[in-house]
Amino acid sequence: MLGRDTARAGSRNSRTSNFAPVAAASIGQIHRARKHGGRELALKIQYPGVARSVDSDVDNLATLLRRLDFLPLQLDVPALAREAKRQLKLETDYESEARHLERYRKLVAVMPEVVVPRVDRSLTTRHVLAMDWIEGEPLEALRASRAAGAAQRRRPHAV
Repeated sequence: MLGRDTARAGSRNSRTSNFAPVAAASIGQIHRARKHGGRELALKIQYPGVARSVDSDVDNLATLLRRLDFLPLQLDVPALAREAKRQLKLETDYESEARHLERYRKLVAVMPEVVVPRVDRSLTTRHVLAMDWIEGEPLEALRASRAAGAAQRRRPHAV
């Protein structure tokens, strides 16, 4: 599964000098690549076996929580487990995520302050999402910057 998908992402359509991950994703890793034409890409590559393990992982968690008497008795655990499986299976479908990304990009196209990467359909599969690489600030840096600005505003100023 992953081998075919990463082979496609690393095919003659793209090249990269270092395929080490640059970031973690919830169920995979982010890699940086460059296509032969020079387009910089972010490749979100799913960990092997994640999609296959959803059902058993959720079932195991539900069983554990029931055995530990962690959940209220009136809670409909089978219904919760079904919904958790449904949501997690959606999370593992990167082709669906690509469609949502493209739709969102169109919806915010009139907002120049919002930058949404373009999907590269030639490399995207159910387990690899290829999109434009966009330089930015990590959320932690934005939070630290905002906190520093707030501290600066609270400091008394000489007049």
